[in-house]
Amino acid sequence: MECFDVRILVRKLEEKLDILFVVNELDFFLSHRLPIARELVNQGKKVGVFSGFDKNTNSNLDRNMFNLSDLYIYEIPLERGKSGVIQNLYFLFKLGFFLIKNKPELIHLITLKIIFLGGILSRILRLKNVVFAFSGLGFTFINERNFISDYLFRRILRFSIDGKKRFFIFQNHDDMTEIRDIHEFSLTNSIIIPGSGVDIGSIDFKKEKKTKNISVVMASRLLFDKGVKEFFDAAKIVNKIDKTIEFKIFGSIDKPNPNSLTEDDLEQFSKRYPVKIMGYSRNIFSVYKNANIIVLPSYREGFPKSLIEAAAVGRAIITTDVPGCREAVIHQKTGILVPSKDPRALAKEILYLANNDYVRGRYAEGARELALTKFNINSVINSHMKIYSKLSNNFVGLKAKR
Repeated sequence: MECFDVRILVRKLEEKLDILFVVNELDFFLSHRLPIARELVNQGKKVGVFSGFDKNTNSNLDRNMFNLSDLYIYEIPLERGKSGVIQNLYFLFKLGFFLIKNKPELIHLITLKIIFLGGILSRILRLKNVVFAFSGLGFTFINERNFISDYLFRRILRFSIDGKKRFFIFQNHDDMTEIRDIHEFSLTNSIIIPGSGVDIGSIDFKKEKKTKNISVVMASRLLFDKGVKEFFDAAKIVNKIDKTIEFKIFGSIDKPNPNSLTEDDLEQFSKRYPVKIMGYSRNIFSVYKNANIIVLPSYREGFPKSLIEAAAVGRAIITTDVPGCREAVIHQKTGILVPSKDPRALAKEILYLANNDYVRGRYAEGARELALTKFNINSVINSHMKIYSKLSNNFVGLKAKR
């Protein structure tokens, strides 16, 4: 089957898909949703992924790491970071044509932008069995909108997510409340799933190495709304008091994102702040195992995978008391919550944990226990199997993953 301007076609589709995942970028799907798709394939379902791709974005994932031969994957141009009206309409047209031609039994829309576009199509085409997965409201809800743009945003989103046979997935309670304020859906057709999970069994819990210098690590995309500037400012404050504490930041610039740092920003920061800029790491678990404290001073999240991974390794966490982040940490049991956009408060807690080995160790053990009970990938997979079974008879009988 030919699929227009497709960049990747892993398998030729010969039969109707059971489920189609629609997402902004294939990398995000591979890093956050692939285990769900893999389990569906293992249980005999035909799984497709319809994804945008942005030629201006450099992939950090080595796709050769993934065996994708059992999935039907299509990539269509979809730029991020701009209004991109023409690009969005183009993506909408291609997705609409694909849905009309192939009629998947169930559609799983991931991220707010895709929910906008795919939701509109689902209403126009009168599609049933649609899952809306809000993986965070992020930039849209962090930044203030004027009355007109806010009104249009709410009206379009309300239209997109209305209809029968819909199911809503959220990663935190704040996001659910925000969306229910826009469109009041039934709570029986919604669920909160805390993040994308992690394979806890494959990650060993190792206590901190005894070293002279405490290592403080932040790992995220290098965006201002991730709290990158606050991390650098806190490092500067701490360094004036205790120069033995080391600061490292891992991550890459996200050029299409309007909140991304630039190369010039990084060059200036490297000169002015006592922080080692490490770039993107493909082995974040190794990074965390060699750290003592994990920090994420974000302004808002869906449910940060970096904190799930930090908890799985068993490290004390300092993060902000904002949607998404506050649900990833139990304050003073697995880590510490600090106010958003407050580098002084962040610096104070970094100094506290750096100078209290016992507390830091207790938080680390608590974080690991939380990951075992709340962030296990099998729980995430099983929740999705139940959702699909509820929406469509074709998915009844899916087995739970142990």
